[in-house]
Amino acid sequence: MIVGSHASSRHGEVCSTRDIDIVIDAEEAQLRGLAEAFREGSCVSLQADLDALKHRSMFEAIDLGTGWKCDLILFKDRPHEKGAFSRREQACVLGIEAFVQSPEDTIPSKLEWSKPSGSELQMRGVVGILRVQGSQLDRRYLDHWAEVLRVDYLQDQARREAIWNANHH
Repeated sequence: MIVGSHASSRHGEVCSTRDIDIVIDAEEAQLRGLAEAFREGSCVSLQADLDALKHRSMFEAIDLGTGWKCDLILFKDRPHEKGAFSRREQACVLGIEAFVQSPEDTIPSKLEWSKPSGSELQMRGVVGILRVQGSQLDRRYLDHWAEVLRVDYLQDQARREAIWNANHH
């Protein structure tokens, strides 16, 4: 499932990026096959892949010809991610049919990612989705996950910023 800037660009305001973030649910044999498939023309570490699997974290693959980077994030068996997978949407991304995280799941995910770092880029993506999607968003769903993930204060901040931006543009 495509997440991150590509998901927020699809649902909100376009953000230029040379990487793509993808949540995957894989086992060791699949990661070994993926590392083998990426072997030529790419920079990928089988050891990093296996460490990511063990810690349910992420690893990256870089296409040496184009410089594109793919962050592969191992699925965490948490209620929000399970729900996000069930709500994902099929879409054409970069000319390829893929599954993309819904706007209602992209917002709390980006807020959760921004929480430790205070990332302005993550917050801009959230504000863009709020501005573009507006009243089409399921506010109760958003409020529920913002509270569960303890990012409700960040969501409130993003909502205020989206309203301010809409009134001053």
